[in-house]
Amino acid sequence: MSVIFEWVPRPLALLVDGTFISDNETENAKLAYAHIISKASDMISNPSKSDQVLAAISLLESAVILLQRFATFNSPEVISFQAELVTILDSSLGHSTTLNNKLSALAGSGYRLSYLKKTVAQATLGTLNALFTAFPECVTNSSLEKLLQVLSTSELSSVQLVLKITLKVILTTLHSFANRTEPKVIQSTLSLAAQKMLDILDSSSNMDSRSVALVLKTFKELLSHEKMSSVITSQDIAEPLVNMLKLKLMESEWDIRDAVIEFISFLFQQPITDAKIYLALEYELPLLVFERITDNEPYVRATALDALQNLMQSKEGWMFIQRNQHTRRIASELPGMLYDTEAFVRRAALDAIRCLVANRSCEGMVIEAVASSDQKSLNPDLVAARMDDPDSSVIVRMCRLFYDLWQLHLHESEQHKRSRTDNCSENGDTSEYISTFYTLKGDYWIIEATNATQRRVRAEAYDIIRRILNEQSSINTPIHQANAKKRVIETDNADKDAVFLEKLSNVDLAKLKITSNPEHLFQEALDINAEMMIHSLEPSHPGDDRNILDCYN
Repeated sequence: MSVIFEWVPRPLALLVDGTFISDNETENAKLAYAHIISKASDMISNPSKSDQVLAAISLLESAVILLQRFATFNSPEVISFQAELVTILDSSLGHSTTLNNKLSALAGSGYRLSYLKKTVAQATLGTLNALFTAFPECVTNSSLEKLLQVLSTSELSSVQLVLKITLKVILTTLHSFANRTEPKVIQSTLSLAAQKMLDILDSSSNMDSRSVALVLKTFKELLSHEKMSSVITSQDIAEPLVNMLKLKLMESEWDIRDAVIEFISFLFQQPITDAKIYLALEYELPLLVFERITDNEPYVRATALDALQNLMQSKEGWMFIQRNQHTRRIASELPGMLYDTEAFVRRAALDAIRCLVANRSCEGMVIEAVASSDQKSLNPDLVAARMDDPDSSVIVRMCRLFYDLWQLHLHESEQHKRSRTDNCSENGDTSEYISTFYTLKGDYWIIEATNATQRRVRAEAYDIIRRILNEQSSINTPIHQANAKKRVIETDNADKDAVFLEKLSNVDLAKLKITSNPEHLFQEALDINAEMMIHSLEPSHPGDDRNILDCYN
């Protein structure tokens, strides 16, 4: 019906036979609107069953499209339409109205009446949202007050679907205010709405995780708005919000803690804004993320590690980590996360380690060249276990980590060479440069990944080898140069690099690409001659068809 109302030039002619049709499309829209409103009003005024009230509200929502075709925000039709919706909403709020009395009579029992009021509220709020979206200028302070009243009614706001649509309409209302009112009006209006949202988080100790996530999602939307974000970061709102986040992190339900960590992670996601960064850093919210890396629940640990990645990938977040000297603490804890029983935690831990490597800040991470029982260190045993991980995504991430370590090795070896002068060598300085890439046998595992049973791992190995060789071919200077003045350890590293690159160049990349690409398997299936296969299964003797499938007989 909505499509009919939007596109058909004479919508009423399709609904009612023999009606008067005007040549004016605007007039036709008015006639159709009047007809729909009349039908909906009759169903609401004299309902024989509760379904009629819900059907009438659905008709009203469709009628908004007709309103858009001929009315403006100050048209009498729009004003009366909004008043009708507010009256219906009052019945769900328990106000003494004619409709409320009729709903009580239709529902009978208290439980059915409560359910009916919630359903009516949800439908009415959806229609209000459609109206405010179509006519933003018709939003008034009284409209917002009515919505906040719904939010304050625990019987309604405790229902997830009602809360979701209520917050959606509030957002639509606030956007309307922000786009057409003075900053002072925006601040007072938004402060009131934000305080109400914090109140329901505070008063509803039994609020489920999804409802908490819905409220936090609304705050995300507000923080993403240029004008409204400044109100959220003001002390009057920001402090209660942060206190509420800390309180919710103490909840026994893991998914509530997960929702809070996800909210903090959002503050460091693109697009980065001053308001998001200010809220996160002014109140030291990253510290809450650090505490949850070792949470008892795997999902929370994974979300905290994802948040840590966003933190390290943003300039402001990385500066916070370094300024507060948390780099060593983070680096020391991440290797232990690779022993986690859940694959998604191991994946997130590897991604976080890659962020540290990309930032060239692995200090604090224990890296051992020999097998070790220390679960806080990166060592050959741990690397071998992860390269044989039952989850192929973990192995793929390990391969990417080796590539990052190779890039780090090239950078550090070049830096080490530059820092050493011929004079230092002559003075007997024998400090060695230890490559993490070779310590963890990255050269061996990249080659080994080309023979992996998982196609995804082979494909990743192909990409990494091709990338390394392409990067190396673009370097004009050779890796290994015979120079008597170079220190022995530098020559050894150059030899290792040369051997490693030679092994990579010996890999048959064309064959590896073919075996890593599944398209040829599908092509083989498409190229099968079905008729030939059927005939080849026909028995030569009557008794030979016992093992042939019925579909070939």
